[in-house]
Amino acid sequence: MNLQKTIQSLRHIPIIKRILLLVLAASIIPILAIGGYSYLITKSSISSLSSAYNQKLVSTVQSSLRQSFQNYLALSDEFMLSPTVRNALVSYDSLEPDEKYDVIMDILEEVRSKFTRIADIYNIQIVTTDNIPIYNSGFLFLDDAAFDAQFERIRSCRENTLWYITHHNDSSFFVLSRKITNLAGDVIGYITMHIHPNAVEKISSEYREEDIASVTLIDASGESYSSDGMDASALPKEVIRDISEGPGDSQIYSYSQDTDFFINYVYCDFADWELVTATPYSFLNAPVRSIGTGILAAIFLCIVISGLVSRCIGRSITAPITKMVQSIQALSNQELQSQTPQNNDELEFLSNAYVNILDKIQDLTEKVQQEQEEKRKAEIQMLQAQINPHFLFNTLDSLKFTALMSNAPTVSEGLTSLSRILRNSVIDGKSFITVASETKNIEDYLTIQRIRHGEIIDFHCEIGEEAGACRIMKFLLQPLVENSVIHGIQEDRTLQIDLHICLQDDMLHITLSDNGRGFDVAKQYDPETDRFKSSKMSGIGLENVRQRLRLEYGDRQKFTIESTAGEGTVVEIVFPAVKEN
Repeated sequence: MNLQKTIQSLRHIPIIKRILLLVLAASIIPILAIGGYSYLITKSSISSLSSAYNQKLVSTVQSSLRQSFQNYLALSDEFMLSPTVRNALVSYDSLEPDEKYDVIMDILEEVRSKFTRIADIYNIQIVTTDNIPIYNSGFLFLDDAAFDAQFERIRSCRENTLWYITHHNDSSFFVLSRKITNLAGDVIGYITMHIHPNAVEKISSEYREEDIASVTLIDASGESYSSDGMDASALPKEVIRDISEGPGDSQIYSYSQDTDFFINYVYCDFADWELVTATPYSFLNAPVRSIGTGILAAIFLCIVISGLVSRCIGRSITAPITKMVQSIQALSNQELQSQTPQNNDELEFLSNAYVNILDKIQDLTEKVQQEQEEKRKAEIQMLQAQINPHFLFNTLDSLKFTALMSNAPTVSEGLTSLSRILRNSVIDGKSFITVASETKNIEDYLTIQRIRHGEIIDFHCEIGEEAGACRIMKFLLQPLVENSVIHGIQEDRTLQIDLHICLQDDMLHITLSDNGRGFDVAKQYDPETDRFKSSKMSGIGLENVRQRLRLEYGDRQKFTIESTAGEGTVVEIVFPAVKEN
């Protein structure tokens, strides 16, 4: 109904405007399709390239960070294994003030000897198990609360090494905090190194182009640092939370939730951190936006061109249509009753005149169909009424001959069968009977033939359980049986006639076979007239059956004859099955 209403609404629009809509649709839709496809391809390509770029960036930065952090670990190992540091931690409480001063100076000398290797280290602290500092480089000033929190963090850690991110005085630091143990594994002190983020900046800046992608590090507690200087604000807090709760393996993952960034991240097992790279979608979609602008410009240009083209084409179409409408309308007014148009549309007049002509043709067609139907019924009735007179004369001669020879009950039986056949063919006007009734007619016919030929005809009938109640044209099978008797009977052996009827897939299948002399089917069939030649009763009977099936069922029926000299004849018939009410 919606489609019909849409079409009816279009009928109110003049043809020239419809053409304009068609031209616009034919030009704009391909542009939209191609532009949309290009948009998707470009977006997919940019996404793939960005993913590859970010994954390479993640992998490279991770490898560089691993090397840098291992250097810091190696440097801390040197301090932790230093005899000066270890002796000071063990005996610091028992030392005199001047001895403590000497220890600090010795440690300071070791730090100075490694100064070129600790350029990125902002501060180094060494404390005892009681949080008593024995060395502090002095570049980072922490209050007592921050100092105690830092000590408690490493003291309560299950591992001997702890990496984390901290923020002091608007600055961010990477902190390496480790437990110093003796040979027995007992903790004798702690060392904490504050590493300036410049180390990460130097690594990530080598791979970031124009500060487009940011590199963010997230420690095990959820603290984050971004290489673009934005710290935690570089990524939304929920993104940092989700990534920090990630799977924790070495595989590179893409963050699939809805954000303003294209995000990849990987777990850094050497520090128990997450390394994240993020590229803003606004930068990635810049080429896509340029494609959209180009599509809009192309659409505007198509609208202008389509308006000019449709105007010229519309005028070339409407002028001849108007003349044709006037001509058809004049013809309609003279011979037929035209309808008043409801829309101010040239095609409406043409449609009304065409409807009037169709109504006239429809009336004539219905009359022709009715006449053809009556003709078909008359032909069927005429074909059903064909009975060869020789059959009646031969039957009467047989009965007379038998009556002269003996007073056997055969005469009575023959007369009864003949009576039933004549009653069914002449008196009963039904065109269709049941399969069971038709087989009864065949048995009556064979009873009469046995009077003439003796007991040399053996008839076997097999009917399916449901097939017996189906409708069949009267005297459809009797001519086929008669054909078997005329062409098949031989004096030296019994004529075996087998009839098989069954119902398959709503189709009635009939097979009639005999072991008689057989005949040449090709000689009996005339291809020029598409009919079987007349040969006594059999010729009329075969053609009668064939024509009646064609007239009643058309292409839904099948009629085939196969016959071999000396072997017999097989007839197959198939047509739609209908149960008798």
